[in-house]
Amino acid sequence: MRNWLRAASVAAAVFVSGTALVAMADEVHLANGSRLVGTVKAIEDGKLTIETDFAGTITVDMEQVERIVTEQPLNVELGTGEVAQGRMAAGEEGEQLVESEDLGARPLPIGNVTAAWGLGEESPRMRAQRAALEAAQPKWTLRLEAGLTGETGNNERINVNAGATARRATDTDRLTFFGRARFARENSVDTARQFAAGAGYEVDIHRNLFAYGRVEFEHDRFEDIEFRATGIGGLGYFILREPESEWKVRAGLGVQHESFRSDRESDTSLVGELGTDYFRQFAPWLLYNFSFTYIPTFDDLNDYRLVMENSAEIPLGSDEMWKIRAGVRNSYRGSPSPGLKRLDTVYFLNLVVDF
Repeated sequence: MRNWLRAASVAAAVFVSGTALVAMADEVHLANGSRLVGTVKAIEDGKLTIETDFAGTITVDMEQVERIVTEQPLNVELGTGEVAQGRMAAGEEGEQLVESEDLGARPLPIGNVTAAWGLGEESPRMRAQRAALEAAQPKWTLRLEAGLTGETGNNERINVNAGATARRATDTDRLTFFGRARFARENSVDTARQFAAGAGYEVDIHRNLFAYGRVEFEHDRFEDIEFRATGIGGLGYFILREPESEWKVRAGLGVQHESFRSDRESDTSLVGELGTDYFRQFAPWLLYNFSFTYIPTFDDLNDYRLVMENSAEIPLGSDEMWKIRAGVRNSYRGSPSPGLKRLDTVYFLNLVVDF
């Protein structure tokens, strides 16, 4: 008898506990007659989020919601911007109510609810404003890369290239500083000695239209360039602008000054620019970059430069900080110095670290 009484007591306790848990649950009634039981977490961007025991977190379009009943008070925002605090409940005729301790029960058409969130939590509107402010803050990144190839034996060769890029970006503008160098030596004879540095700035005028400016300084001993300074400004347009893929074109005008190692006279010319830049993240382990720039000299249209670069990046392991970048850079000069080839091609395999 005593065992039977103990079992009955346990069963009654389980029943009461289960009934209490059900009673404490929120309910979402849908237009198709079904009902979701759980804890309403939020209403945001036209979606209701409810956490359930049987299916985890569920998101429902608010157009499908007919009525909401909550056990705990919420902040409920209307389309007018007004915020009411209280439990969401159903009236005697099934209408949606918000039961506020200060104002009592208020009829509230469910279609007028634009957002809801827990007491003491940040509203969706405030979160969006904070995210916009954070996105507008400049973010700096630094990239360092270097590559080294060599050969000994019948021939002795060494090829060193290195570069650094610092970039500050916001949602509406981008500032870049860069520098690169290349040194090559074969059988105790220098075959390449190039240095370049500069800065570029882009600022959005519209969603896809931007203005830009760039200055670049170069020295190339074997191209007969003692010093080249180029300053260009113009307009660009994003044909494609997505997080994992971007394609833009640009056109501008500027001035170029060149002084030479030989006895050629220094030259200052008006130049133009047409170019395009493209990147695509094909997979988490493969990023492709392409850039092409055409710079004609208006004093002599046969004197122009073409610069094209293709490269692919592969991360080293799961750490995206370290990468391998492999590619080819082609530089073509329409009127090279006497004795020099028009096309200069550089292949590179660099170790990259991003900060």
